[in-house]
Amino acid sequence: MQLNNTYPLVFGIPDRGSSRSALKISVLTVLIGSFNYFFSFYFDNYPFFLVSTILLLVHGYFSLKSSSGNLFFIFRYMLIWTLAFTTSAVWLIYNGGILVAPFGEQFQTLENTRIIVYGCLLSLSGVLIGWHLSMQLFFKGCEINLNVLKKYSKIVLKYGFLLVVFFSLLYFYISGGAITKSALYSSKVTGLNLQFSVSNVFHFIGISIILIASLEKDKINKVYLLFCVISLFLGVLAGSRADYLPQIFVLLLLGYGTGVVNAVKNKWSQKLKKFLLIALFVVPLFYLSAIFVASYRESADFKGSFDETLNEAYINTQYGHKMLYLETGNMMLGGFYSAIVNVKQGAGFLFGESYFNYFLIAPPLFLGLKRPLGLEWATDIDGIIMSQGGIFEVAESYWNFGFLGCFFVSFLISFFSGWLLCCGLNRTSFFYIVWFLVSGFMSLRGTWYQNFTYFRIATIMLMIYLVSFVFLKWFVIGLKGREN
Repeated sequence: MQLNNTYPLVFGIPDRGSSRSALKISVLTVLIGSFNYFFSFYFDNYPFFLVSTILLLVHGYFSLKSSSGNLFFIFRYMLIWTLAFTTSAVWLIYNGGILVAPFGEQFQTLENTRIIVYGCLLSLSGVLIGWHLSMQLFFKGCEINLNVLKKYSKIVLKYGFLLVVFFSLLYFYISGGAITKSALYSSKVTGLNLQFSVSNVFHFIGISIILIASLEKDKINKVYLLFCVISLFLGVLAGSRADYLPQIFVLLLLGYGTGVVNAVKNKWSQKLKKFLLIALFVVPLFYLSAIFVASYRESADFKGSFDETLNEAYINTQYGHKMLYLETGNMMLGGFYSAIVNVKQGAGFLFGESYFNYFLIAPPLFLGLKRPLGLEWATDIDGIIMSQGGIFEVAESYWNFGFLGCFFVSFLISFFSGWLLCCGLNRTSFFYIVWFLVSGFMSLRGTWYQNFTYFRIATIMLMIYLVSFVFLKWFVIGLKGREN
């Protein structure tokens, strides 16, 4: 049975025709986008944002159409697309009258905003080209026998449930439990010295194992799915949104959105209205939920947080200027402005310094080694705070390598993600599929907050590979060719 066709939300692989079309569209987008950017410097009143907004709409359409309904690719792509499209559309409509970042109004100039939009357009082209090129090069059209997976499901399910229960409760404990009074996060932190990224990765490894092991003919076991959702809800109660709230919506889509995505994949034009109705419900619900959690963890006042959510859902003036409210997205765009200004003010490009630092911060904390701070700690401009909470993928890549970095960093992340999925399907390997799913679940943190997340996942998965190669070799080598 071709599982990648019957269960596209997890294993969707585009056909070669769709991949070739997507590659052509992306190359064309890069060319038009580049001309658009450079023309804006030489022609007065040139409609840069109009052309960019149209390009983003066209590129987004073809990206979704060629995705074969792969939810994890769509999730990562839309994280970048949302900030790019919002910035371009707001400047097209309001011409700077409404901004998109909270701090440093004087740095949110026309020139700097054009850099953001063009950099994101290059990044999106890199995402799409990397994904489809990996499909072209590595996917062998193999079939997965569910009976073979089921043979080993009971074994891995035990490990999956153990990981989910232990690390969900552990995070709830070390974060101090549910928020009960004013605090950005729970104020009763225990001080247990465990890196959050490590705890979180193991939690999602457990969830991914459960998802694979509980696959039925064309769906996921709903009881297991509900168990995973509850485990994530504990993290939301503790005040964490980025690593728990979006993933809850992803799991719900995995469990209940297969029919819709299949319809979109097979009959895009006929079923577009149905898909949009689902999207128009899910996206605002996620957006409003994120705002509510942010407000509640500051006040612990349910009614007040609900009222504030409704009042701040659109245009916000709390930072001293009119700003389209995107919650964390505003902070990520602020970090991008900071990257642009820091490069311009003489500091220049970093040429890979922040990425090299990944190797220095990878060792465990208890070793006491020197750990340089990430770029999210360097976004101030002459003492003016530009963002809080992380560094956007496109901002970090621009800060290091300029426009070339915007394209190639996103290309490499997407290409590697596609390679993981192809290896998992070609070999019927739990290990590579789990790695792909974990990266997908944590793509909000990796894309909006910290690219180091992908590096941390890699170090943990390589450790699991070494242990499994000794004790559970089939888990990492794969089940291809094994008898039922």
